Amino acid sequence: MKKNTEEKKYDGQVEQKRPPKVKIDRSDTTLRDKAGVKFWKKYFEGKHIVTNEEFAIPLKQYVSKKKMYADEVEKDKFIQIVLTKFLLLVDPSQYPDKRPSVNFVDKNCVQAAIHVFGPWIQMFEMIKKHFCDPVEEAREPGPLSMWHGRMTEEEAKVLLIKKTETNNDSEGWKSSKKARYLLRYGIDSIILSSIRRGKKRTIRFYHEPLVRRKPYHKHLVNWNKVRTGKKKLVPAQWTYVVSIAAVGCFRDNVFHFTLLVNFLEMMRGQFCDDLEYRAKKSRKIRTPVYAPDMIPVEQKQDVESSDTDSPVEPVPLKCISNDDDETDEETMKNLDAEDSKES
Repeated sequence: MKKNTEEKKYDGQVEQKRPPKVKIDRSDTTLRDKAGVKFWKKYFEGKHIVTNEEFAIPLKQYVSKKKMYADEVEKDKFIQIVLTKFLLLVDPSQYPDKRPSVNFVDKNCVQAAIHVFGPWIQMFEMIKKHFCDPVEEAREPGPLSMWHGRMTEEEAKVLLIKKTETNNDSEGWKSSKKARYLLRYGIDSIILSSIRRGKKRTIRFYHEPLVRRKPYHKHLVNWNKVRTGKKKLVPAQWTYVVSIAAVGCFRDNVFHFTLLVNFLEMMRGQFCDDLEYRAKKSRKIRTPVYAPDMIPVEQKQDVESSDTDSPVEPVPLKCISNDDDETDEETMKNLDAEDSKES
């Protein structure tokens, strides 16, 4: 019997086995990304939290080096989006004197964003590609319009239920029919929170994670499925896992999406580029819950519901009666004289 060794022969050479991967604790938000630590020490040495205005100056220089935007206006707009929607404090209660918390950036929120969007050197390209790049008109609303940043599951449930619904046994019934949904932060993922209707007239909340898949090199093969020696770089993607009941167990179906909007299109029951050769999926989400500053102009009059108001009933015309009026004697004489002339 052969003994288990740490080495194996491959093409006449001895190859060392890869060491097991160390699982990273994503709940720990201590800044440890090498590029992120270097950036913070270079500009904010000795500080743990800074204002958005302080952070925006070196961040603009960093984004300019990457040549992500040629227009200065677009660049400033992107930096403002990153600071106010993605670099959000993980625990604002630690800084009771820093109000509002959206105007500040600390080390922990930088590492928390890295857990979701990848390392510092790739994070901003990831945010730009999936949130800030122009979305085709037919595929709107885009992910940024329904991005709510950091919130708990309970806070997400409150937003998914329309405020116009009363607190009774049927609370959320209309919202579940509309299948309202939103995007928010998770510990190491983006979470799609939605409200839907289940069987037997039940209302269910879903919190489905989207995990970033690292970029990798794919080996190209020929017609005989033999490697040609060439590689192709596959960019970072979003991974969505669906558990399906099978015989005696549950089977995981894994989907990879090159764009976040493609995932939303699949959940809306539409065709998307990543599922080009597959059947259209059933619709799971329908009505987006827009962020407060992203509500479309045509919906600002009725933010909570897309139902149209009932038509206003017309006011009935009042009938004026002259039965009580009396005709004087002179008028009667004139009428009698006209009748005699006609005769």
